[in-house]
Amino acid sequence: MTRFIGITHRVKHTADGEARPTLVVLVEGDKTTRYELDNEQAELDFVLGRFPTAWRNATPEDNPANFAPHHGKWKSVSTGESSDGIPECQLRREGKILYRLRQVPAAFDGLCSGDRVGMILGGSGDYLAYALSRQAMKIGAAVLRIPAFVLKARRGEANVAEDAMLLATLVRDEERSFYPLAETDQNLIRARESWRALHEAMQARIAAEQRKRQLVIGQIFTAPDGIYPEGGIEKAYDAIKASDPILQGLVAEEGRRERELVAALEKVPAYTQLLKPIEGVGPRIAGRIIAAIVDIRRFGEDLTEEEMKMMEESYVRSDEHKKLGRLAENAALVGARQYKTEYARVEAIATKVRDAGRADEAWHLFAHLKEMETRRKLRRKAKSRSAANLKKYMGVHVLPDGTFPRRKRGVVANWHGDARQALYLAADQFNRRPDSVWGKELRAAKARLRVIHPEPIMVENGGGKKVKRYTDGHIHKMAIWRTLSRFVERLYVEWSALEAPPRQQELPKAA
Repeated sequence: MTRFIGITHRVKHTADGEARPTLVVLVEGDKTTRYELDNEQAELDFVLGRFPTAWRNATPEDNPANFAPHHGKWKSVSTGESSDGIPECQLRREGKILYRLRQVPAAFDGLCSGDRVGMILGGSGDYLAYALSRQAMKIGAAVLRIPAFVLKARRGEANVAEDAMLLATLVRDEERSFYPLAETDQNLIRARESWRALHEAMQARIAAEQRKRQLVIGQIFTAPDGIYPEGGIEKAYDAIKASDPILQGLVAEEGRRERELVAALEKVPAYTQLLKPIEGVGPRIAGRIIAAIVDIRRFGEDLTEEEMKMMEESYVRSDEHKKLGRLAENAALVGARQYKTEYARVEAIATKVRDAGRADEAWHLFAHLKEMETRRKLRRKAKSRSAANLKKYMGVHVLPDGTFPRRKRGVVANWHGDARQALYLAADQFNRRPDSVWGKELRAAKARLRVIHPEPIMVENGGGKKVKRYTDGHIHKMAIWRTLSRFVERLYVEWSALEAPPRQQELPKAA
């Protein structure tokens, strides 16, 4: 019987030390089993199908070599307690303390052939989802992920702590709401990990450079003989930096990590088709953006209930208009000619019918076109909301007062720091390349703003002070914000287009 598994990945401990294990719920027929994976080793054991679920006391026949090294439970031999009769393989010494094997696993569980795993799309569980999907491909299981907004809608007023159970039932009853974790998703997760490795190497190199520079300055100023280096502090620092083996090792590691990032990004369509061709967006900026977003589908929004009702009513009217306009029969008027869209094909048929003098049929066909346009507008509304979600996530959204967000007291700065930093760096490159595509967009934004605000003015700020607005510097900053907002909008539209139709992969069918 097929098992349906819901997994809620969580950090293992909060900053306050509270335990937050990953939660697993397995549903098999009427039977429900729950597990808590309290560390990454337990998660890996579950992936490999060797997670211990029961323990028994060790017998003389048990050899620790037959189990994974971390699967045995050991107990120190008390002072005065004899170790006679205990097999030598069940004893180990750590320093001055002697331990004996106390318990071994009696039962195991984990990912098995035919299992269908449901997880949330994106977030901290990407690494676990990646490992599960790789193992699933080997053994004939399936890993599917659901966007957060869909899970939230299905959850309703229920407790978030029960999401693992909800995921298990949803993957059983509503598999169409999930996306399979395909190879493209694995490449995205790998690119994210490559960027993280590069970022940490870069931070380590910068920290080492700063520490070395302060060390050089301290040595120069406190030299007992009072002899200062010829050529100044910077020259002395450069000479020491060039010969320091630790710093050179960190520089070499950063270069190696960057090459790994480029190799990983080359397998990601969002990079090769969207970000790489943009002048000024190199691998480091693109890596920041992709690592922050990972999967564009998690920002999408469904139609509202009202919009869904309008969509269904529109389909009903369309079916009636197609029937009365004899669309299927009149399709012969355009033959086998290929059209870019269904809308263009129907429009051509309607025009032919009208030119043939069949006004009633033509009227119904044009009415069908209006219904198609109505549905397209409803989809555009949902897409606009989705793009707004991404803009808010990246910190380039517009606040209710018409301004862009910034860090200040009393304002929640809940955007993704790396994503916003990547946009800052991209804007700087656009400004340095005025003849590039986005450099021209920036210049055009400046021109539009200067038409609206031809001269600087004095206005009162919130504290009652007079401040100058719409100076050249102010216009420049406003134009950057508007350009970045448009950049993110276009990024969402083009990236989401890469996901349509949704990625598919061959998955084992549920029994």
